Amino acid sequence: MILLFLVLSLCLTAEAGTLDSLAVLEGRVKQNKKDGEAWLRLGQLYYEAAVTDSADTPFRMLDAGQKAFHNAIKRTKRAEAYHGLGKLYMHRCREKHQSAYCLRVESNLKKAIKVDRSSAGAYLTLAEWYRDGGMEDRMLELLQQYVELQPQDADGRYSLAL
Repeated sequence: MILLFLVLSLCLTAEAGTLDSLAVLEGRVKQNKKDGEAWLRLGQLYYEAAVTDSADTPFRMLDAGQKAFHNAIKRTKRAEAYHGLGKLYMHRCREKHQSAYCLRVESNLKKAIKVDRSSAGAYLTLAEWYRDGGMEDRMLELLQQYVELQPQDADGRYSLAL
């Protein structure tokens, strides 16, 4: 019983921390709409909040995350913003099964890689997308590139060996 209470307390504390962080970042982008870094962090935080089981309003969070990533791209053109938007679209594609989201996954992840060839996470996410789509050759090629960028990642090496 005590263990359950501790786990619930940790979850509520983490959720409260996320809400506090969202409030701070929302205030920051209201003060300075040109702060691309704040928009990027806000998009990442909304995405993470939306995909957790504890999210009360995941679709609102995804909508807000999508807007934040678009603002980050507009202001920074950073690979992380394209990668975040690609992951968000992949989540929406899986959840809603709407082709409009599905069509945007690959293009945003490819843009992340084009902007920053060392964006290991984008390689891995795109490999996952190709795996889900049955495109094994493309998946393997991206996993090889990921392992070259992240040789210490045992999971990446394991995935490549399969």
